[in-house]
Amino acid sequence: MQIRISDLMDGCCPEGVALGTADEQLTQRVKAKVLNKIKNDAPRPGRRNVTRILLLAAVIASLMTATAFAAGLFGMHRETVPADEIPSGYWRFYDDEGKLMEEQKLVYPDAGLIFTFTGPDTPRYLLEIKPGWLPEEEHYVECFRSDYTGDGWGNGFGACCSCDHIPCQIFAYEVDTRGRMSVLNAEPVTIEEEIWDRWKVTKVVADYSGTEWSRLNKYLSIVNYILMFDEEQGILAIVQGEESMDTLEKIAQNLEIRETDTPASPGNPLDEIQIGMMDIGRG
Repeated sequence: MQIRISDLMDGCCPEGVALGTADEQLTQRVKAKVLNKIKNDAPRPGRRNVTRILLLAAVIASLMTATAFAAGLFGMHRETVPADEIPSGYWRFYDDEGKLMEEQKLVYPDAGLIFTFTGPDTPRYLLEIKPGWLPEEEHYVECFRSDYTGDGWGNGFGACCSCDHIPCQIFAYEVDTRGRMSVLNAEPVTIEEEIWDRWKVTKVVADYSGTEWSRLNKYLSIVNYILMFDEEQGILAIVQGEESMDTLEKIAQNLEIRETDTPASPGNPLDEIQIGMMDIGRG
């Protein structure tokens, strides 16, 4: 679905309005009409065909920014965790029929960032990824790919080298909008935001020094994250690792993503907040 800014504004603003003047009531009426148009034009829940190839030229990104996010149906919200707060919640695993198989209450005293997502409750399907470019290094050639098919597609990617560092991991999934918190158990050093075509990109440099995660992974310290979020489809792709941000960015810009025919596990039907981690680690 393509929506133009001019279409959204058609009929919303009356003629004869003087430019440069403030009118609070008129502003609210225009906003209400635009949001109503977006709601009426929103796609109905159903099967989606979202084969995506991330070839993200900066020139295209600058031209597409205004229109790409005008009709965003999904939102990704980031919150820095105050020093005196300890996030907690539940992790639950369901079978294909939606039956609860396992439940744990989890507490994260080292949490630095929390991501939550909003949007319509649409049917979700598992995604597959295919790295279009990787560095010509030994630990990428011998990376863990047991979940990959013969044509190079799989549901995750991880590269590990002999020195126990984790250069790169890649994941993509359709976000859970039923109150799930995604926790990053590290101190955010820097956070930058960019627009790559239809993707809202958040770059995070995270410091794990002194955290429980660092004690479990003794070589773990600074990790780079690139989170790419599609506000129209509700897709989040993550490229993360101890590799340089420039290298991870090139991997991200050449990443392919496609939707499978396999439905994702049902979301959280209970009242308690479900929680999960975005941390790097060995699977």
